[in-house]
Amino acid sequence: MQDYYAGMPKYPDYQGLPPGVNIDQSPYSLAKNEAAAPAGQDSIWARLAKQQNNFQGQQANQNVRKQAASAGADSLAQLAMRGNGVSSGAVERNANNTARNVLNMSQNQAFQTENANLGIGRAAEQNRLDAIGGLAGIQNQTLNPYFKQQELKNQYDMNKYNTQGQIWGAGKQAENIENSAK
Repeated sequence: MQDYYAGMPKYPDYQGLPPGVNIDQSPYSLAKNEAAAPAGQDSIWARLAKQQNNFQGQQANQNVRKQAASAGADSLAQLAMRGNGVSSGAVERNANNTARNVLNMSQNQAFQTENANLGIGRAAEQNRLDAIGGLAGIQNQTLNPYFKQQELKNQYDMNKYNTQGQIWGAGKQAENIENSAK
C-alpha cells in the first residue's frame, strides 16, 4: 500500500517564550511589594509625607501659642495704659482667656495636622490601588518584546510550512498526472 503522505512537511510547533530568557523582574518586584502591602500600612512616601506634615504642624502649634501669649500680653498692656493699673481680677481673667485661646488654637492646629495626615493616607492608599492595577501592564511591557519575537518566528514557521505544503502538493499532483498517463 502506498503512503500518500510520505514526504509531507511537518506542522510547526508553536513557540512560546524562548528558553533561557532571563527577564529583569526587579522593577516589577518592587512595585508588587509596594502594592501588596496590607491596606492601611503606610508606604515609604506616606510615612515621609506624614513626618513632614507633623513637623510643620508642631511648628504651627508653637507659632499659635506665641500668638496667643502675645495677644494676652498686649491686652494686659492696654489695660495698664488706662492709668488705673491692672487689678488682680483683670490679670486672672486675662490669664484664663489667654489659656483658653492657646488651647483652642492648639486644638484647631492639631485638627488641621491630623486632617492633612488623613489626606496623605487616602492618597497613599489610592496610589497603592493604582499600582496594583498597573502591575499587569508592567508585566506585559516586560514580556511583550519576547512574545513579539516569538510571534514573528511562529508566523515565519507557518509561512514556511504553507510554502513547503504547496510545493509538496504540487509534486504529488505532478506524480499523479505522470502516473495517470502510464
